[in-house]
Amino acid sequence: MPDLPVDLDKYRGANAQKATEARCHDIVEFLARTHALKEQQQELERSYLKSSASTWPEVGARALYLLEVFAAESGALSGTRKKLLVQTRDALTRLYAAEEKKS
Repeated sequence: MPDLPVDLDKYRGANAQKATEARCHDIVEFLARTHALKEQQQELERSYLKSSASTWPEVGARALYLLEVFAAESGALSGTRKKLLVQTRDALTRLYAAEEKKS
């Protein structure tokens, strides 16, 4: 006789079942937001590829984007490189904001 799956829900109380349903809902919502973010990133990258940056603020915005992507994907950065990345990002952010105020 094969092992049949056990329906654990009948052994749990109503609160535990509600908590499980809430976690499932949270996961579905998280996945939907992750998918939407990925699509936004792809759209931004396509728009960046369509035309070259024509001003320093545009170059700065693209550089900041690439630094953020690199930082997110490079979780194993050494302490020195992580500090350098943070300093560069902060400098670009400051310079970008200063240039935007001039406009």
